[in-house]
Amino acid sequence: MTAAKEVSAFADALEAARVRRPTREEAHVLFEGAFADEASLDALCHVAVDVRAAELGDRYEREAAFNSVVPCYLRPLCLYCPYWRNPDQELMTVEDVVGYVRILHDETDIRQFHLSGGSMRGGGDCGIVAIVEAIRAAGFDDMRIVVNCGASFSDADLRRLKELNVMRIFSVFETTNPQLFARVKPGDDLAEKIDFARRIAAAGMEVGSGIMAGIGDREHAVDDYVNELFDLASLEGLACVYVSKFRHAAGIPLNDHPACPLPEALALVAMARLVLRDVHIRAAAGWGAEDQARAVGAGAGSVSVERSFSKGSGHWATPGA
Repeated sequence: MTAAKEVSAFADALEAARVRRPTREEAHVLFEGAFADEASLDALCHVAVDVRAAELGDRYEREAAFNSVVPCYLRPLCLYCPYWRNPDQELMTVEDVVGYVRILHDETDIRQFHLSGGSMRGGGDCGIVAIVEAIRAAGFDDMRIVVNCGASFSDADLRRLKELNVMRIFSVFETTNPQLFARVKPGDDLAEKIDFARRIAAAGMEVGSGIMAGIGDREHAVDDYVNELFDLASLEGLACVYVSKFRHAAGIPLNDHPACPLPEALALVAMARLVLRDVHIRAAAGWGAEDQARAVGAGAGSVSVERSFSKGSGHWATPGA
């Protein structure tokens, strides 16, 4: 294809994406154009912002984060993950979580929070059910609870969490390329993660998921991203997607893999908006404060994390502070 035809194909695909989900072929064209040219990336991001306004309007979620509420039992750990590598890492107790929920409830107007932690394969809940039961037993029935703790819950756990009015549970893939998943997440199982997402929806709760920019080989990135986004689009009940950004961190085995360039991550955010349309999209791990603002300008930003609680924080921390 000549350069002029490539420009024309990109412009046509982008205009179509204003009003409908792009086809797989159009998504390839848009990714390739955004990767090749800064002006095309800017145009893609502007359309993604317009689509966010049209599809989501004033729908917006303000959350708090409760970090490290349960440990990670995956062995080996995911190669990109800096957490759970320190044996002295402190977990929140149930009492910590309930105490911080009380602070959140009494001292702010935020009424939604997510419980984040590690993962356990084989049907265990890592203690999440007991934490949610304690929150509800303490009388915090007006707080919307989101759970992001791996593909670990049995169907009985899911039924109980539904009874406890949990709003959303995450099953985060990072990638749906089976070979890449097996390489960077050797202690996890992609088929289990996909099945978990389906079981969350079947239990009557919203599904959250996530993908990681820059974790794979650049020459396969367009194919991987297109497949990931359309795999996510096929999930019943999908309500929120985290887009994380691979970066180097102390102690991880993947420090010889290049950190994700910002333009690549922005293109993934913008395309997530165009493919997933009315799904909440948040820039998650790996984005600095300035990069987060750029992600909002690429179509993310319908979920903001405004308070962050961790073991020993005593009160609260503002993310990025």
